[in-house]
Amino acid sequence: MCRFMQVSRSAYYAWLQRPQTATEKEDSELATIIHSLFKKSRATYGTRRIKKALFDQQRTVSRRRISRLMDQENLACKTKRKFKATTDSK
Repeated sequence: MCRFMQVSRSAYYAWLQRPQTATEKEDSELATIIHSLFKKSRATYGTRRIKKALFDQQRTVSRRRISRLMDQENLACKTKRKFKATTDSK
């Protein structure tokens, strides 16, 4: 794999051992909060509602960042369907 990426083996292992950045730490913290909000809503909250819930907790996060974190966690909200009558009831 290192040969394919044209990177030395020592550089790859050094990259694995690097400390986590502040943004990565904040993203992992936000991901857990977003995941809990998503579960509480029974998978109905999208980016707009999660942004509002985070704002209520005094956290300012962009919808784009929330969307990226939701994609990484494979979280997709359920969409409401229009009611369709299946019988000719009177």
